[in-house]
Amino acid sequence: MKRYAVIALLSPVLLAAQQPPPAPPPQAAQQQPDRRQQMQDRMAEYTTRLNLTEDQKKQFGDIMKEQMHKSREIRQKYQGQQPPDRRAMMQEMKTVQSATDERVSKILKHDQMQEWKKIQQEGRERRRAEMQQRRQQPQQPPQ
Repeated sequence: MKRYAVIALLSPVLLAAQQPPPAPPPQAAQQQPDRRQQMQDRMAEYTTRLNLTEDQKKQFGDIMKEQMHKSREIRQKYQGQQPPDRRAMMQEMKTVQSATDERVSKILKHDQMQEWKKIQQEGRERRRAEMQQRRQQPQQPPQ
């Protein structure tokens, strides 16, 4: 009798152990590449499209790294707020972007600067499309 009681108690545990693990959430399946790799890929694209010299490449890279660092600090500053002051955060981001544009304009030639503006516009359009796509996806309740 005790044997049957032990089997009855252990059978749900054994059945659960045999089932495959649950599927990962959709976000995990769509993980973004490593941020460092993204930055390297972007810099390679900028170098090619802007036809940067070695000196320009170093200066441009330094400017972009500084902008990325400042932007990260701004996002972290506002991330803890409930609700975050989105307008103030965007104003700070615009200030950083303006300072970056000014510094970039000092190292690029006129034709390179025109191409840089085109690259920035393409980025804005890409981010806008991604945002619209996220808004159109149904919200999944937290688990």
